[in-house]
Amino acid sequence: MRKTASTSIRDAARKTPNPGRSVPLKWMALMGICLGFLTPALRAEVAVLVSQAVLVDSEPATESSELSSGSAGGTPKNANYISSGGWAVTGESFVNVATYSFDMGQTQEVSGATLIIPIREVYPQNDVVPIEVSFFADDGVISVVDYSVGFVSPIAETDLASATELRVDVTGAVNSALNVGRFIGFRVKSRIQPGSIDPLLFPNIPASGFRTQRVWNLSPALRLLSHQI
Repeated sequence: MRKTASTSIRDAARKTPNPGRSVPLKWMALMGICLGFLTPALRAEVAVLVSQAVLVDSEPATESSELSSGSAGGTPKNANYISSGGWAVTGESFVNVATYSFDMGQTQEVSGATLIIPIREVYPQNDVVPIEVSFFADDGVISVVDYSVGFVSPIAETDLASATELRVDVTGAVNSALNVGRFIGFRVKSRIQPGSIDPLLFPNIPASGFRTQRVWNLSPALRLLSHQI
């Protein structure tokens, strides 16, 4: 078959490379490969919850006389005993502190960390459930001494009266604990003092605070976000 002039021109156009199109695409591909090597990837994982308990202070001091491990001349105060049930409440004559210990494995540093604790039920006073969260470098086993170890000042304070979960950014706390070891502990405590509990509160044992969820797929979690080169 004889090729016409128009056919020859069309065939030549198909075979002739277009420098204006192919060169930039090659450079873009090369740049993409380089960036893939230079940019660290983000890796998300969940730290292992190795222990959880309720630290019970059955002889709570008043706010003015309470001593803590970080106060000048203060003496660390231990819990009287360890219980369970996920309670973080203050009663007329007791304080229950929900405590959790996580194993961060081989993680050395994180770019983000979030503590998530589902809430089963709340017991407000004057329509509020004020709580505080503190942390400490742990050994993986919750004991009575964990009631006051670690930093004195809480890393977070919030009201859980209408919440279904406690969610706190704990990035700084996790990196601080990683300087000591692989375990980190968190305490969740009601900010209401025993002497401030209204005796007319319901239920029959007046208390202000919350109880964590005890369903297998709604466990307390510590989500870590780290860079992986």
